[in-house]
Amino acid sequence: MIIKNIELPTLYKLNASGTKWMTWNAQVYEKESNKICIIKRVHGYEDGKMTHSEKEINKGKNIGKCNETSIYEQACNEAKSMWLKQRDIQKYAESKTNVIKYPQPMLAHSFEKQSSKIKYPCFTQPKLDGVRMICNSYVCISRTGKEFATEPLGYILSDIRTVVQNHPFMETCYFDGELYTPELCFEDIVGACRTNVKHDENKYKLLRYHIYDIIPTQEQNKNLTYEKRYEILKEIFNEQYKYLDFVVSCKVEFEKDIFKKHEEYLTNNYEGIMIRNTNGSYQQSRSYNLQKYKHFTDEEYEIVDIKEATGNDTGTAILQCKTKNNLLFWVRPKGSREYRASILQDDTIKHKLLTVRYQNLTDKGIPRFPVGVVIRDYE
Repeated sequence: MIIKNIELPTLYKLNASGTKWMTWNAQVYEKESNKICIIKRVHGYEDGKMTHSEKEINKGKNIGKCNETSIYEQACNEAKSMWLKQRDIQKYAESKTNVIKYPQPMLAHSFEKQSSKIKYPCFTQPKLDGVRMICNSYVCISRTGKEFATEPLGYILSDIRTVVQNHPFMETCYFDGELYTPELCFEDIVGACRTNVKHDENKYKLLRYHIYDIIPTQEQNKNLTYEKRYEILKEIFNEQYKYLDFVVSCKVEFEKDIFKKHEEYLTNNYEGIMIRNTNGSYQQSRSYNLQKYKHFTDEEYEIVDIKEATGNDTGTAILQCKTKNNLLFWVRPKGSREYRASILQDDTIKHKLLTVRYQNLTDKGIPRFPVGVVIRDYE
């Protein structure tokens, strides 16, 4: 006999096109024997086919220690962790009214895998190593739709309001770009976006918003080509703005020109190249109209454990991550020694995503020479 013990609140999210609701739910069932608990997850499109999956829990954790958990407690803890991951990382909400319909950024395919989808002539841009940010005149949002702290970014919003006043077309558009400055390390740039930290005004006024595209939201403008959107940006940046920078595009005729531009961008300390189809519309999803090329790979992995490093790094954290095939590997996070020490006992970072930069994958799919770039809790 199986008894249902708890059911976590149903979570809601709109699909990429904003036309259908997706739901996610988790329940914990305890078998009468008390020796097995089952976590049942149900997710899919509302009023459509749902996917059901189950996970058995047959032992607690930390047996014999002060923080020992029973089988039931461990099942509840894991179910809650799954639920929080959907809410905080996958951006589901606890009610439909809490789902804010911000536009989603266009994401890039790999040029190495999808170069046949690029039509020549095309446009190239330098690839920045900043924080992706979408803005209108009152809000700055992340790649996943999370609102950034407005206090340290208020000076950028002020400039954008000036743009909108001078160019009324932008009232129904968002800017797409990156928060970046070569004068700050990546962790400090990320810090400007977090809502739960004290901000250093002098430091964050070094940041600039580097704009490389616009997102039209009115139906009649959604098919604007990149070339047309770029012309709009050039017109906007005929004027100077204190905290806004225009990312210049270059039109190239052949594939060989892309590799030449890539080397030029690397020489100028950019991390790679972005390639855009001239006639491509802005798609709020991963699009063949936008591709990236660089000599290394960045990918996101779930953090599952933390331990203390050894040798010169004693007293600081190294992080264990999990691949999609549930293979585990350890990675040293970037950042100051003070920062790496601060996360050693910080269990709240578990189950968050870590951007890992690596050269290539082993035959089993584990990153070779991995470096933890940033914990993506700011998005």
